[in-house]
Amino acid sequence: MTVASARLLLPLTLALLPACPPTAVAYRCTVDEDCASPQVCIANVCGDAAPSGEGEGEGEGEGEGEGEGEGEGEGEGEGEGEGEGEGEGEGEGEGEGEGEGEGEGEGEGEGEGEGDLGCGDGVLSALEACDDGNQVGGDGCSSCAVDTDYECYWHRPSWCFPVADLLHVNAGGSDDARGAALQSAVSSGAASVLVLSPERWKVNNSTLTVDRDVTIVAQDPSAPTTIIGEASGAAVDVIDSDTDAVFIGVTVQAGASATHAVEVDAASATFLGCRLVARGNGKGLVAKNNADIRVDACYVNDASGGGIELDTASFGISNTVIVSCGKGDPGGSEFGGLYLKTSPDPSSYLRHLTVVSNSATNGQPTQIRCDAAATGAFLIVRGSGTTASGLCSFTESNVQGGAGGSVIDANPQFVAVDDFHLQGGSPSIDAAPSSIEIYDYDGHLRAGVRDHGAYEAP
Repeated sequence: MTVASARLLLPLTLALLPACPPTAVAYRCTVDEDCASPQVCIANVCGDAAPSGEGEGEGEGEGEGEGEGEGEGEGEGEGEGEGEGEGEGEGEGEGEGEGEGEGEGEGEGEGEGEGDLGCGDGVLSALEACDDGNQVGGDGCSSCAVDTDYECYWHRPSWCFPVADLLHVNAGGSDDARGAALQSAVSSGAASVLVLSPERWKVNNSTLTVDRDVTIVAQDPSAPTTIIGEASGAAVDVIDSDTDAVFIGVTVQAGASATHAVEVDAASATFLGCRLVARGNGKGLVAKNNADIRVDACYVNDASGGGIELDTASFGISNTVIVSCGKGDPGGSEFGGLYLKTSPDPSSYLRHLTVVSNSATNGQPTQIRCDAAATGAFLIVRGSGTTASGLCSFTESNVQGGAGGSVIDANPQFVAVDDFHLQGGSPSIDAAPSSIEIYDYDGHLRAGVRDHGAYEAP
């Protein structure tokens, strides 16, 4: 996708309502007839059925004898297969499988395999150079191959940029030298897309100031690419109402005299797959003065001043983890995980967040504070004390102390104290029937009835 079209892919118009309106994503479907032949509808996304390989399938059949049997089927492709037996097994694709069982009766078996749902599903497979979530040609990623004179990054789904718009910021030597080169590239306007290698980029004794339209993207998001600002205030300042900045796959860290990781003042800013690290009593992200904020698949932690503070009406936060932010008394923070200071616009949203184990000063909610009425959907909110303000409301969520209606209060059964994926028996699995979210924090496809929180269970 191009830079212009990519931001439109973000669900900018979903309101904070129990049932969100459809996201503008190409090639969604419910039945095969919704797709252009020869594509088929797989997990609500139109895609090509692979002629062979591992996939997902369901089978039904009859067993012989008395009792229940277990079956395992193998075949090619993806889809449905028939076999004998009852139970669960792993099947590869479409075709006929065989099961062994004792007893008379009818059994149903489900098998799951790992397989690519096809080019255009937004998930990069081993056979694809890119996958931007569609099959539109000429947008940088055509038929899951990178177009000539383009480069693609991130891959959740892929973001593709014309080479003519790119600058690989190169600076040898020290962290300080790289930071100076980055600030120079931002200030000079030399390119609209800046690609950073997986190193530390320290803006020595200063703040990285972004005051123009620019995309800053990590060359390899799997390796740490860290922007460090050291001046008083924030490590990165995004300013001016005409600015529209995008940060993809980078860590922003406050260093030296800096406190907040990021401050957005009147500007528009999007953060995809970023990690925000504050310092001292700083906050992970502060947005103010009519800023327009989009945060997806980000991780905010250990910000003693609080995780994300929204003093603006226009925002969208999804598939994001906010953990271990804020602090209790003495000298506690005014909020813990998330703070909404003003009434949100109808198009603003909070959905599929995991907000857990945050703290605040006595008398303030530890996880989410709302100074105006706001609604979050498909959230996991867990922690000590009062977890959310009375003006915060929730739908299809798991909120400690907030059970009622579509909201449950139950142990979500995380994998570990610092791993917020869901275990197989979690009550938050298949608990968000109104959600139409396409991807989770890890970039995995969500399908069927979605789960609470930032992570979709396998």
